[in-house]
Amino acid sequence: MQSIIDLDLYPLDRPQSPQWRTLVARARDDLARDGMFNLPGFFRPEALAAAGELLPKFGPGLYPQAPPQHLFPQDDQRGCPPIIPRCARWRR
Repeated sequence: MQSIIDLDLYPLDRPQSPQWRTLVARARDDLARDGMFNLPGFFRPEALAAAGELLPKFGPGLYPQAPPQHLFPQDDQRGCPPIIPRCARWRR
């Protein structure tokens, strides 16, 4: 874990520490205020670089998607401009 996550900034390995409590309190405050929280610098740069090198190998199959489909597939879509909602193609 220490080779991937910056445990000095994010002490996930020390759940009873004051740094842990500070982190959790900040995340809760951000979540309550903004509806989300960020963890800048969470991943070590070396880990991000290594993941980036793997992305071309694994990336295409990571998020399988159904092909785009027409909202109303029974309608004849030929010659229909995609700006018209019934002619646009949508992803599920």
